[in-house]
Amino acid sequence: MNVKQYFWYFNCHLMILVLWPIIARSETYSARPVIPQAMWTEAYRDGPYSSSSQIHDVVSHPSKYRFHTFPIRIPSPIFNDYYELFRKNAANVRSLMVLGADNDDIQKLSTLHSLDSLALPLCRADNFGPLTELKRLLDLRIANPNLEQFREDELLRNFVSLRSLTLYHVVDLRAALELPGLEAAVSPRERGLKSVVLEAAEWNPKTRIDWPEKLELLRELSVLGERFRLSYGPGQGAGIIVGRHEGDAPVVCSILLKDIVNRSGFYERRKVIQLDVTSRHIVADSQYAVVHDKTDISPLQAFPNLRYLTLEGDFYGFEELVAVPLESVYFTEMSPPPSSREVEAMSRHPTLRRVTKVIESATERVLYERLE
Repeated sequence: MNVKQYFWYFNCHLMILVLWPIIARSETYSARPVIPQAMWTEAYRDGPYSSSSQIHDVVSHPSKYRFHTFPIRIPSPIFNDYYELFRKNAANVRSLMVLGADNDDIQKLSTLHSLDSLALPLCRADNFGPLTELKRLLDLRIANPNLEQFREDELLRNFVSLRSLTLYHVVDLRAALELPGLEAAVSPRERGLKSVVLEAAEWNPKTRIDWPEKLELLRELSVLGERFRLSYGPGQGAGIIVGRHEGDAPVVCSILLKDIVNRSGFYERRKVIQLDVTSRHIVADSQYAVVHDKTDISPLQAFPNLRYLTLEGDFYGFEELVAVPLESVYFTEMSPPPSSREVEAMSRHPTLRRVTKVIESATERVLYERLE
């Protein structure tokens, strides 16, 4: 997977998982309640919902939807209306998204034994034990998980086939990381997780966390905060997205990036070769237009193996990256052109061979290229 493919993969995955939240109006980005915007958290939680004809077609012709993620998306009341249909055709019901599920819904879902993927955004349940009856479940996504039950009952150890876990609205990130059974699969045939996504709005990246070594073998680990997303994934690739609200000081994006790289501990012991960095904020009065602040990229000198860098935003500080073995820098179409000063700083980098900028979807402009 090259850097452009990884950039595409990372951003597609992001759009499925998250909505841009409103950011606190303070330079220190202290936590406050998140007001949903039309950007990036559980984007599917308000719809669109599946129609009656779609539901019947999925149940009657499951092979048509083999590669669809959650082809049936319904709120709790509609799930109860269709439960008997699902139960009678349980072998054909492989994937469900139920919004606002309660404990009664959880009990009913546990009888659909062919489920291999289940998403529960805006979940109202507090007893998830029945879901361990789903012996084929590969992908589980829960909002508002009852961490106490997951810990005391060691629920994750009882999901025998689970490979991907997403927990939204986690009240205590440290507690979630220490859940029994939250362990990476050592090999494809052994039990354990390949992908973990945790969303914890209260965690501030300037507060260091000792990330468990048992998670280092995960194929993908992502952490979503109120103003950022961190990920580490395939091909020793990583992604960092930082942002702020329109009323915050522009320096917030630089502070966030510095804290993520130097203080959070997330990327320690990780060999990052490919990195995507996005820095932006939202202008609410302009139909949520994206604006890019000047953001200091110098913290990336902490990545001693970084070779491929993809950027979306307006960055400076490239002269501080001379010890990083960069080979290419790629500015996305959404990025403003780097200043001539920054291009000059990149041209003096000892190993950087190529700097490109996407002008239109299929057009790239070479800003700098080292000729052998």
